[in-house]
Amino acid sequence: MSIDTTAAKAIRTTKRVIWPIYAPFDNYWRAPWARRKFARTPWPTNAFDAHSREMPRVGVVVANYNTANLISQLIFSLHRIVHSPKVAQIVVVDNASTDGSIHILEALHNANLIHLIKNREQQYHGKGLNQGVSWLARTYDAHDPNHSIDYVLILDSDVILLRDDIIDDSIAFIRESGSDIIGQLQTPVIKLRHNPYLVHPSTLFLDAGRIWKHPIPPFYDHGSPAEPMEKYADRKGRIISSFPYAEQNYVIHLGGGTLSSIAASDETDNRYYGWAVDHSEPHFLGGYSGMHGAQGPRPQSAPNTVDRDRARANYERFFEIFQNEVPVLDAEHIVNACLRDHPNYTFGQ
Repeated sequence: MSIDTTAAKAIRTTKRVIWPIYAPFDNYWRAPWARRKFARTPWPTNAFDAHSREMPRVGVVVANYNTANLISQLIFSLHRIVHSPKVAQIVVVDNASTDGSIHILEALHNANLIHLIKNREQQYHGKGLNQGVSWLARTYDAHDPNHSIDYVLILDSDVILLRDDIIDDSIAFIRESGSDIIGQLQTPVIKLRHNPYLVHPSTLFLDAGRIWKHPIPPFYDHGSPAEPMEKYADRKGRIISSFPYAEQNYVIHLGGGTLSSIAASDETDNRYYGWAVDHSEPHFLGGYSGMHGAQGPRPQSAPNTVDRDRARANYERFFEIFQNEVPVLDAEHIVNACLRDHPNYTFGQ
């Protein structure tokens, strides 16, 4: 009897820890405890059809933890480089930062430059993203087009946007390809059952009305938080397409932002501390070249074609601009820099 009990406990533990990553997600997501752990507010059933609206609106969601410098650069790039009227809301979820991030984010919130969600305790990346998208779902008003969101852009806090056409081009591509999720092709390549490959969660553009609802799971807490969502969406016939965010200079993903802060602060009680120590160096995320739609050609084993030297050069140029605009990294300087109308910068292709 005791052996059977021990085995049963081991099986339950395996389901809770390992299954979210490796098992068929339809069975996993039906478990009541899993639904509670990764709770979210689903997208309203009476939402507008995102693909048919003449003036679509985009909500941006970012989770932050101890990346004061990087999150400031990201928000600066959203306001001074992208500067798109289609970005209706920027939601930042702070996971109990201790590096001064919260003071900058509170000032940006008070200036109506972002909407800030503050967690008193570390909730980790996946749950933070779920909070942000769920807030957009709760505040959606189907009776007022000015208080509704059609697409959601998920960004890592160590991403910088370099082109003012990123929103327009993302909307055009997701509509033309009939996709439900688009993003930078993930490397190493992970193949799916129906769609060719996973896309990277650092820059993820979603048709929220098609993705943010049961039975497709939300973001999870592991190294690739969008993987369960993408794999389950793939099983349910949703279309996932790669878009050349890195190759065509729409973004720079420095990589290792939050991990660097965890490793540097010796947070041994953080569940990702060991991983952070080994993966905290900036890597300038690359991928595969070309714009590959759901029905378009896909490389079988294409070499990485992102020019990392160009990415570094672009970041150095951006950082010089940022330092000129924000000579002191504090709340007042960040707010003032984001509110300035001119000049608006862009880096082109």
